[in-house]
Amino acid sequence: MKIQAGSKAEDRWRLLNLRWLPARVHAEEAGWLLGFNLDEMSVLIAKGLLKPLGNPSQNGKKCFATVAIQQLGNNPEWLEKASKAVILHWKNRNSSKTTT
Repeated sequence: MKIQAGSKAEDRWRLLNLRWLPARVHAEEAGWLLGFNLDEMSVLIAKGLLKPLGNPSQNGKKCFATVAIQQLGNNPEWLEKASKAVILHWKNRNSSKTTT
């Protein structure tokens, strides 16, 4: 499979194949490490399952400590809780769209 230069897929591939990760990653990159997309990362932040570094504004760019993200990714209980939170969020959101 050829990855297009300058694409999100290439960025993801490069991050996931680094020998050393940066100390701080943005929300999308943290999502790549955890296996969640950017929309799901917003849900995890809103549910209090992820806390960004500093106190960014609601619409500000969120950054996370890579070491904390790696610890969460190695915690099956947290992954279970996070996955359930995301599933429940989308289930509730999709059920509110259907009208009878």
